[in-house]
Amino acid sequence: MALSKEIQILLVIVGCLVSVLIGYSLHYVATNGFHGEGQPKEMTHEQRQYMRELRMKHYHWMARDARDFRGDGRYRYDVETPVESGPSSKET
Repeated sequence: MALSKEIQILLVIVGCLVSVLIGYSLHYVATNGFHGEGQPKEMTHEQRQYMRELRMKHYHWMARDARDFRGDGRYRYDVETPVESGPSSKET
């Protein structure tokens, strides 16, 4: 005796709901009732200082990139002349 399509779909939906409820209950038991999940952990002073330094470095990079952008889709790049150490080949 085969089940109709409607009954099969209903059984699949009920099975999905049961599996979600089982997962929720296992998580609830494993985490001791979700205690302390809503409270963010306090950062140390060193971590706050590091994050601020990194954020400021990124702001400076973004400002430099915005300043160097021409507006026509191209960037201006600074050309630096290489500094040679020792006597140049012209002097010898």
